[in-house]
Amino acid sequence: MKLLFLSGIGCIEEIWNPVKSYIKDYDCTFITYPRTVTKQANSINDLADWLFNIVKDQSYDVIIGHSAGGLIALQLLNDYSYTTSKLVLVESNLKPAKAFYRNLVLNDTTSEYKYIIKMLRSEMPYYTEAFQSSIQNDFDYTYLLDKLHIPVYVLYGDRGNPNYKNRFSDLCLDDNILNQLNIRFVANSCHMPMIESPEEFSKILIESIK
Repeated sequence: MKLLFLSGIGCIEEIWNPVKSYIKDYDCTFITYPRTVTKQANSINDLADWLFNIVKDQSYDVIIGHSAGGLIALQLLNDYSYTTSKLVLVESNLKPAKAFYRNLVLNDTTSEYKYIIKMLRSEMPYYTEAFQSSIQNDFDYTYLLDKLHIPVYVLYGDRGNPNYKNRFSDLCLDDNILNQLNIRFVANSCHMPMIESPEEFSKILIESIK
C-alpha cells in the first residue's frame, strides 16, 4: 500500500520520523514544501498546484495530511481530479475551532517541544503573511468535502482530556459535515500527535487505512 504524507506549514518531513518504525511495511512518501515555493504561495491552492505537478504521474492508496497539509490534500482532490482511496486528516481544522484545539503540545518542557519550536521558527519566515492568514482567520474549507466520495478520517489529539464533552462541538462544524468525517482521538497529545504519541498515533492510523 502506497501512502503519501503531507506536512503542515512550518513543518518538514522529519515530523513523521517517530512513526516510521510503526509503518515500515508501507511504501511511504514524505513531502516537504520547498522554501522557494512557500515564499511565493499565498493560498492553499498555490501549494496544491505545486503538489499536483509533483504527484500527477504517481498514485497513492492513502493521503495523510497534517494540519494545513490536510487542507492541501483536500484541495488537490477537489480541484485537480487527483484520486486516492482514503484521506486521513491530522489536526486539520476545516473552520476555526475553539480554544480546546489551539494548543501546540501537551507538555512544553520536553525535548520534543524544543525541537518543534526550533523547526517552526526556522521555517515560518518562508511563508507569506497572506498564506498564514488564509488558514488562521475566518476560513471555511468545508466546501472541499463536497466532491469527495471516499472515506475521510480525522485524527485529533485528545489534549489529555478524553472525557471532554464538547470535543465535537468545539470543532465548530455543522452536523452534515461531522457526519462525513470519521473522527478519532489520539491520547495524550495535541497538535503534533505523531511526535507526542507516536505509537498510539500509528495504531489509529493503521486501523483507519486498512
